[in-house]
Amino acid sequence: MTDPLTSRFPAAAGLAPDAVPVELPRVHRRGATDGRLGRAFVLIVLVSWGIAAVAGYRYGVYLLTAAGFAAALIGVYRPRVGFFGIGLLCTIDPLMAWLVFSGSIPMLRWNTFNYWLLVATVLWSPMLVRRGGAPLRWAQLFGLLLVLELAMSADRAHGLQDVFGVWALFGIVVYLTRRRFAPADWYWLGVICGTTAAGGGLLYFMAKSQLPEINPNAWAFFPVTALFALCLALPSSFRRRGGPMLLALLACISIAWAFLSGSRGALLVALLCGIYFLAAMRGLGRRAVVLGIATLTFLGAASQFTDMQKFALGRMHLLLDSRTGLADRTSHRSDLARGGWYILRTHPLGVGTGGFNSAWREVGPHEGVRVPSFYHRLQAHAVWVKLMAENGIPGLIVAGSFVLSFAVTGWRRRRRSAQLIGLLTSAAMGVSFVSTEYQNKGIWLLAAGAIALLGRTSPLLPPTAEPGP
Repeated sequence: MTDPLTSRFPAAAGLAPDAVPVELPRVHRRGATDGRLGRAFVLIVLVSWGIAAVAGYRYGVYLLTAAGFAAALIGVYRPRVGFFGIGLLCTIDPLMAWLVFSGSIPMLRWNTFNYWLLVATVLWSPMLVRRGGAPLRWAQLFGLLLVLELAMSADRAHGLQDVFGVWALFGIVVYLTRRRFAPADWYWLGVICGTTAAGGGLLYFMAKSQLPEINPNAWAFFPVTALFALCLALPSSFRRRGGPMLLALLACISIAWAFLSGSRGALLVALLCGIYFLAAMRGLGRRAVVLGIATLTFLGAASQFTDMQKFALGRMHLLLDSRTGLADRTSHRSDLARGGWYILRTHPLGVGTGGFNSAWREVGPHEGVRVPSFYHRLQAHAVWVKLMAENGIPGLIVAGSFVLSFAVTGWRRRRRSAQLIGLLTSAAMGVSFVSTEYQNKGIWLLAAGAIALLGRTSPLLPPTAEPGP
């Protein structure tokens, strides 16, 4: 009888059994070379913005919202479709909140997307429990802490919205980690989100006077979210001809839109992303090209939208004007920060998730802070301030550990691409938490993407080496 091993490997005849070469199973990497699905999403984005240019900006947002939710539903059975769909939804979330889900009931207006992400969290909760990694474990502890401290809050309605905002992270993690997506998938995620912001930002500034008022600090995270996706995509683009330059072009456009928005917090985060692009880009020549693209993009955007340029520069000048009081320079956020500190000193364990506004009204006059009634309808407008007042010292410790865990995990991976992503995620989250609250999907997209790319099944890590002879 013929030996099946020697018939398959003729050169193995006469060798000891343990010396016979073994054919290793191939790793299935569907999507590594197939960009048809990514191109289809880009086409949907371009068609939607094309219709918006003719019929009105809202219609483009409606179409992208419908496409994103349809992809998220299909993603239950086809993970790659859901992978792209969730990135699209996170990118347009600031637009959806103001132009699509604009009803008078806040729980519906702000949480429509959150509800589906919570459903995904429940459906795949066993996967989230099994999945390891310090960032995800700290995130789970953070989410649990907010739920526990909801019981002691005087404003549980606001607290419940905060819980929804944080727990949405786990739904995004589900979509980005259900399988080990190929580098090509991450590349196309960046292209899809970057194209969405590039086209949507251009049309927005062209039609701004005809649109309802949108909070510029909220809108600014539309291009910033795309920037996060582009940063996550960059390490996967270097083997694609022209891939890094395309991502750099889309990133420069998004940074320009963030500048024209006038949001100083968003611009600072966008600049961090720009620094990341320069640090992660390979080769001095490529870095020089990126700087050239950035210069031309800013000159073009500034020359076309001069009113927005003056507005943005005026905001920057106000922040740096030492002759103006700190409260006016920071849009009164310095007062809110001081109020959070006073509440922390009185309640070291916090007043409960969502209880900032109620506690602020009871602060009373303090040195350097206006009468609290001046802000009777304001929330903290910053995660760090909310943590000080609502969750106290435990909240600061857990949230701080969560933010730092990305940098620590990336450093331990001992690969430059992973280290840079870890540092960017920690820095961007730390800075974003100074000027935004939990409802921002962009920062959760970055965190979920970093959890996937810093994990042990990351496409950035080299494949398992084949055993030697």
